[in-house]
Amino acid sequence: MMDQWWRDLDEEVLACLGQHGPMSPENLAKRLEVPESAAVSLLCMLAQDGRILIRAVECHPDAVVRPARIA
Repeated sequence: MMDQWWRDLDEEVLACLGQHGPMSPENLAKRLEVPESAAVSLLCMLAQDGRILIRAVECHPDAVVRPARIA
């Protein structure tokens, strides 16, 4: 029963992205009415399975950014 729930939620994520295009985990969570942490977990699992692509990552505005060291 739990496996079916996860599959249904996966399909909801894919349908939402297919219909509305790329969006933040926050917006996806709002559309699916789940916590943002759940949306992030779902996206990570779908990316790991090769079912979605994650293409953008950015620093949080409050993050301390240090110059990268080039090796």
